[in-house]
Amino acid sequence: MPRLTPDDEVARLTAELMRPGAPALLQCKALEDAGVPGVRVFLAARHTHVDEVLRDEALFSLSLYDTLLEQVAGPTRYFVGASTPDRQRRFTMLMAAQRHLAEQRGASTTPSPQLATEYRGWIEGVARTEARAVLTLLLPRLRARAQVDFVREYAMLVAYRVTRQVVGTAGPQSPPLFARLFAFLRNVTTNTGIPLSLAGEQGRAMSMAALLHPLFGHVFGTVVRSPGWLVAPTRWATTGSLAAVDAVLDNPAAAPRLSLVRALAAIRKDFGQVDDDCWRIDARSILFELAGALGIVVANSLAQCADFMASPAAAQAGTGFDAIIAALADDSAPAALHDATINETMRLAAGNRLVRTVTKTDTFQGIALNAGDRVVALVAAAGQDPAAFPDPTRFAPDPARSYLTSGPFDGPHVCYGRAIAWTVMQVALVEAARVMRPAPGARLALFGGLPDFMAWEAAPA
Repeated sequence: MPRLTPDDEVARLTAELMRPGAPALLQCKALEDAGVPGVRVFLAARHTHVDEVLRDEALFSLSLYDTLLEQVAGPTRYFVGASTPDRQRRFTMLMAAQRHLAEQRGASTTPSPQLATEYRGWIEGVARTEARAVLTLLLPRLRARAQVDFVREYAMLVAYRVTRQVVGTAGPQSPPLFARLFAFLRNVTTNTGIPLSLAGEQGRAMSMAALLHPLFGHVFGTVVRSPGWLVAPTRWATTGSLAAVDAVLDNPAAAPRLSLVRALAAIRKDFGQVDDDCWRIDARSILFELAGALGIVVANSLAQCADFMASPAAAQAGTGFDAIIAALADDSAPAALHDATINETMRLAAGNRLVRTVTKTDTFQGIALNAGDRVVALVAAAGQDPAAFPDPTRFAPDPARSYLTSGPFDGPHVCYGRAIAWTVMQVALVEAARVMRPAPGARLALFGGLPDFMAWEAAPA
């Protein structure tokens, strides 16, 4: 009998958790680490339990992310970490910078400008401009009936250009050695007919993704401890990303006028109580996180959504490429329905999980937990829970649905950039569909776990 893999065991326990009367959590020994004795790993799969785990910061901490980031990025931190005074100070800085940008645009300032209608309208304009600029570069090949790589030549390039405009930095100006090695390995081991380019903006976009990808695996792919072989290359790649952030902090005038870099420089005088070293660490942390979120998460999500939209699974779910594009392109529909369409596509297209560390010995839904235990919140499984999504295999976007595709909708760890990401994704898909569509039978291919290739061709006249 073949030995079960950890993924097999997770799948088996997920099915158990979905049965009526099942406990809220089940221990998964296959994900535990013999080198870290005493730390148990539990799975949560039901929508209501996953949601509760993600909201309950008092019992389920994000401190593991801080520990893992410290290993490779020094004092740089994410908002998705333990709730500390430092985190609150960074958030206050970010809000002040966003209010400054709203004033620069002549807009009303709000406590949460990233959710304001005006701000989303500005993001929509930026995304449309950048998407059309990229498509203009692709049009000659499309008109010549050549295929293009939707992932590398469109999704990642659009994400890069939007990140550059909104954040102010998106990666190094020239591909560092790590990115060159990544491109070389990809090109000699993968034959798509469209090699990875190191030239111009495409090279910079490729470098951004290559440098950030190991960090996501190290930080968000770890349950107990990151494998030793991953730490050194992640530190190497992360050093390149942070160097790009430091370069723009040293010369904020080189960043776009309405970028976060320029805004942080403008509000520095309002935080005189924060010394220069602390300010720089905080500013670097803010820029590094948002550049990563916009630059790689949005591009990955775009690739996964495009793959689902063109797949037989979409037809089985009662939808397809044309139907989803039509919904996203409907200007008469409210923004909430556009968001729901993106979320419903992500629910059926992608799978992810989030890890929390138990802060204290306590019980959760009658299950005894020890401080230091890990709980893996299976977001993808929660998105298939019939208790939250009746007939979960059907495509049925609804603003009232409790999506967890971008984390909880409220609480201390609401994803700051979710509305930005949904807006960019909507615009990027609609603009792409005006001139091209997936080639017949095209499916998403990965390289090193990173979306890499999907063939698209000119849309019918």
